[in-house]
Parts: sequence; structure tokens; C-alpha cells
Amino acid sequence: MSEKDVRCAIWLEVTTRLPIGRFMRHLIVESWAGKAPQEIATMLSCHPRTVRIHLTRFNAQGVNGLGMREGAGSKPRLTEVERSQILALAKQPAAFEVGAVCGKTLEARDETGSAQWSLDALTEAAHDAGIQVERSQIRRIYLSEGKRWRRTHS
Repeated sequence: MSEKDVRCAIWLEVTTRLPIGRFMRHLIVESWAGKAPQEIATMLSCHPRTVRIHLTRFNAQGVNGLGMREGAGSKPRLTEVERSQILALAKQPAAFEVGAVCGKTLEARDETGSAQWSLDALTEAAHDAGIQVERSQIRRIYLSEGKRWRRTHS
């Protein structure tokens, strides 16, 4: 163990800022005290494999291996721009919805389309805009934003 690792261990003993810091601190200190991963896992209420993973990473990378790893977790499928485009779709008039007053007659944009936005119509419009998204994702996007994709019935 190098002098830098000893200083880091002392730093780990002193710091108690983050919950993960306390967990890691106990894990490393107990490991250096000679306890087996099974004993450490019982003390920390976790699985022995978790202890082995963190100890292996600490031994390979030092203190840098204890923090959150960059790129961990699943990547978002849609960019923020694509999400904004999907949210903006419902604000536009639907395909069969009356579009504009031309003289005294009302005209629809597309008589074969839906009269109001549905999840299927929004999915189709998103696909037409080049956004690869499915119906369930569109529903989750609108629900997470607290917005409606269809008008309320009056």
C-alpha cells in the first residue's frame, strides 16, 4: 500500500459527507482490518458480491474507483430536442381538425387523418418527423411533463 493510499484511507475515515462515502469507508477500513467479504457484507447489510466488486475496483483504481463511474446506467433514447418536438406536436392542429377560415368555408388539413390527437396519431406524426419513438414512450413523456395530448371533453 502506497503512502497516497494511506492518506486516502485516513481521508475516508474522517469524511462522512455522503451516504455512499460512509458505506465505502466502512468497507475499506474493515477490509484492511482483515475481515472477510462475508463478514463485511453482514455488517453493512449488503451482498458479499457487492463487497468484492467494490474492493476489486478500489484495489485496481484506488480512491478514484470508489465514486460513481462515468457512463453508468442506461442512456436516454431520445434527446431533449426530440422530446420538445414531441411535446410541440399536440399543440398543432390535428390532421382532420378544422384548420382555417378561407372566405366563409372551413377547410380541414387532411380529411383522412384523425380529428383529434391520440397517442397513435402522435406516434405517426413523430415517425413522419423522423423521431423513432413508440406509443408508450409518448405517453410517458406527456405524463412526466404534466401535459395533455388530447383536449378535455366539454
